[in-house]
Amino acid sequence: MTGKTGLAPFSSPWAAASLGIALVLALLFFHRFPAIDRAVSAFFFVAASCPAGQPDGAICGSFPAAHVAILGEARQFLQYLPTAIAAGLFAAYLARLATGTPVRDPSMTPLGTVLLAYLLSVVLLVNGLLKPFSGRPRPLYSEPFGGALPFVPAGEFTRYCPSNCSFVSGEAAAAAWLICAVALLPPRYASLRLPAFAAAIVYTVATGALRISFGAHYLSDVVVPALSTLLIFAILAGFEARPRSTPRLGESLRRPI
Repeated sequence: MTGKTGLAPFSSPWAAASLGIALVLALLFFHRFPAIDRAVSAFFFVAASCPAGQPDGAICGSFPAAHVAILGEARQFLQYLPTAIAAGLFAAYLARLATGTPVRDPSMTPLGTVLLAYLLSVVLLVNGLLKPFSGRPRPLYSEPFGGALPFVPAGEFTRYCPSNCSFVSGEAAAAAWLICAVALLPPRYASLRLPAFAAAIVYTVATGALRISFGAHYLSDVVVPALSTLLIFAILAGFEARPRSTPRLGESLRRPI
């Protein structure tokens, strides 16, 4: 059944279970050991002498990667490519509907599932709920790196950041969604699935690494949304791949008695 949907390996029940466990463990780990987040960000932070007038013990410095032009351009590319791909897929989906292809047509299932995963994870969960309301200050605004706001462990909600907060990274979520989009490769390109998965994973890691090196996010801010996106897609894929031994409600109503 999973092969028919074109959503393997995410349509396996083991995929959703494994990703769910990984997400919970990641949250517990980063919350229990917040020094991991600080240590990873500190690797990209360069301390500097504070100007006169700063109080004793003040921390001064910057994240120099954020000021490297070529890295900034790379970040722009990595940021907008998933959005462009999602927009193109949405246009293709709407075009097929406009030409008469039913929503429940088997050929529409993979595309619809991938797009729904984007809406639920990147748009709703990450950018609609977590980033506006988590309240976690970004590293460059946090006290360990010369900022004025306290460090907040992953998973804790505060009011220090009013909007567009550090927890979690929208760009990491969107990049991880590209891993899901590999499921859209048709069967005749099955030999390309593994290289495509590998490329999407590298893309996701590169996106997260840049955000961390810029002082814009902690490690947990990129790991958690990536796992969340994959988990949401796996749940949707598993739902679509489930055996349908009983007709849907609408089909039952249309059957003669």
